Amino acid sequence: MAAFCILKSFTKFVYGINVIYLLLGASMKIFRILFVLVLIFSNINLFSETKGTQLQRNTYGVFDLQKNQLSNVSFYSTNYGIYCLNVSLLETQNAGGCYWPWSSVYQYVFASGFWFGAQKINPATNKLTKYVVYSLDPESGTGLYVPGRIEDGDTAITSYKKKYRIYFSFDFNKNTGTPYISIDGPNWPLWKNTSEKKMPFSSENYNYVNDENNRNIESNTNGPLFISDEDIISVFKDTDLSKYPAGVSESKALGYPLKTEVESHIYTWQEPSELQDIVVFSFTLRNLSSDTLKNCWFGQVNDIDIARSPYTAIGAQNDRIRYCKEKPDLNLFYGWTGLDKGEQGGDFGYIGFSLLESPSIDSKGFIKKNKLLFPQKDQIGLKSARGWVLGNDLKTDSARYQFLSEKKFEEDNGAGDKRMLLSVGSFNLRPWEECRFAFAMILAMPINQLKYDGSIADIATLLQKAQLIKDEYYKGVSAIRSEGKLRAASTIQVYPNPAQDYINLEATGAEFQIYNINGKSVLSGTDTGKIDISGLESGLYLVLSNEKYYKFVKE
Repeated sequence: MAAFCILKSFTKFVYGINVIYLLLGASMKIFRILFVLVLIFSNINLFSETKGTQLQRNTYGVFDLQKNQLSNVSFYSTNYGIYCLNVSLLETQNAGGCYWPWSSVYQYVFASGFWFGAQKINPATNKLTKYVVYSLDPESGTGLYVPGRIEDGDTAITSYKKKYRIYFSFDFNKNTGTPYISIDGPNWPLWKNTSEKKMPFSSENYNYVNDENNRNIESNTNGPLFISDEDIISVFKDTDLSKYPAGVSESKALGYPLKTEVESHIYTWQEPSELQDIVVFSFTLRNLSSDTLKNCWFGQVNDIDIARSPYTAIGAQNDRIRYCKEKPDLNLFYGWTGLDKGEQGGDFGYIGFSLLESPSIDSKGFIKKNKLLFPQKDQIGLKSARGWVLGNDLKTDSARYQFLSEKKFEEDNGAGDKRMLLSVGSFNLRPWEECRFAFAMILAMPINQLKYDGSIADIATLLQKAQLIKDEYYKGVSAIRSEGKLRAASTIQVYPNPAQDYINLEATGAEFQIYNINGKSVLSGTDTGKIDISGLESGLYLVLSNEKYYKFVKE
């Protein structure tokens, strides 16, 4: 593992020399060259980054920026919803931060993120108004989200720098959830609410434990949750109005923030080799406002720049994109590059983005919650795959919302500096409800390097990998509840009901698990006569005990 890190650090060094050469050739000022040198070498950490057989990183700051260490895809992450962009170089270098294969100079993505559009009553006009919050504006490389959970405040809080860092799974003990280097911050945040030893990576059978004091095996007897070879976890919120272009006062008057909170999971693999070229991004979005958000849309945004570093700005001008209409069940939108803008001699492949999961809704458009994961045929699914070019970026809420909600699928319309949007909608989100979306980023070589034309025949390997990750995503999934269990749930064996401070079960001595209306485990243990529920919020709950479900109401 140490040798692996040194190889990657050496790659960064070579890349830095290329940057310096380019800057000197352009007669840049000496202080800018020195600034870039500092940024490059501050990221190398050849020896401090390797601690025994484990890798551990320092937080970049409250707004964290880190690079993954496993898989065959090299990319950056933030704890505020921007991916594949080396934000530290945004001001000095027009380049992204996603390369494949790892040690190559072949860039594929400049930046990635998402848009969330919704309608609610505007407090100024008292009319239903369209809103869009975003983690990435492709034109500026910035977004509206900041690190942290809303319960800890609306802004990014300096004292919570380590609590809301980007968590990398291999920095933590897999049995105890404790960091290998104790001074580097709190324990792992995800803990199982089931005794299953191996969990499918589409599972929701876990809790995000916000209280650092409860991130331990004593409070969570099922242990920490780890899914892939490299789980990357962060949480962020849209509530810091100082990040909005209109400013705090005007944004508040317009009805912002929406008060959405996002829990981001990224999964990568070193083994098996078939998964090394795939990255999965999962987003759980929560409405923590008092408003029902109506006619909602969620879209993953990808600014692809497929080019040879360091000449990525020029190389981005000849990219092409296309929705794979021949395989609609794969929800695949893919891109490739021409070879006439500095890519000569390059060994370029295809990059694809595939929707893996979207919510399921009832006849009124509200989120169904009676299963943790619905089959794809019961989900909303991909409703559009849109594209546009640099210079045509959308600048208003109404324009972004319309683009999100227009049901169109992109055909190849020639070369350009392309952006891609995969969107899902529409749905309604009540206060305190949540929904989840998952996308895969897939890289694959063409069948015929000489042809390399984006045809369905040439992307056969890309299609194979898209099918593989879809199958893996839905393999081994079991819901903790179903419609039948809900209908059969009895209130007889729980008393008092409704309850305020405690409940009794007729099965004293049995293990129990309490779930809220969203299917999240909120309390578990062994029934010793009285179960203390004073810490639960008012609402409807389910108790699982002796393989049966019981309903009760907490007043």
